[in-house]
Amino acid sequence: MNIYLVGYRGTGKSSVSRRLLDIMEAPWAVAEMDRIIESRARKSIAEIFAKETEEGFRRRERSLLAELGRQSFWIVSTGGGIVLSPENRRVLKQGFTVWLKASVATIDARLSADEAHRASRPNLTAVGGRAEIEQMLAQRTPLYGEVARLTLSSDDSSPLDLARTIEERFRKAGFRS
Repeated sequence: MNIYLVGYRGTGKSSVSRRLLDIMEAPWAVAEMDRIIESRARKSIAEIFAKETEEGFRRRERSLLAELGRQSFWIVSTGGGIVLSPENRRVLKQGFTVWLKASVATIDARLSADEAHRASRPNLTAVGGRAEIEQMLAQRTPLYGEVARLTLSSDDSSPLDLARTIEERFRKAGFRS
């Protein structure tokens, strides 16, 4: 069994995954999908989008998720668009998938404050910014809901508090490490 964190950019998936690893017992490990894809490609996500288009990136993403899905004890921080593929949604439903939500205002503020994120991630629409967040959430919200066993808001919760809630609900659902 794997724990998958899904949600839009800026909802805290990476931060929560690291805190969750701190409180889970061995043999758990964290897999930050975007970082693994960048490492294997030896390119940033923005470069992959520019050279291989979004479809090239999504192919890499599907392949990595399928690979992780054949293993156990991963806390997987996914990319925001992971739910776009029906194949990915099937894999996510096999794990304990947690949807981290945040308001448009929170996401916009977090992404605007993160210069490294802005430099490494391409816009997904021609408009970018807040309008892009609203557009992408309208498209992806039903898909996040489809795969989630647990939905948590990260607007006013710390990554550690969210991790504690996930660990507690994971155990209450009868899963063990």
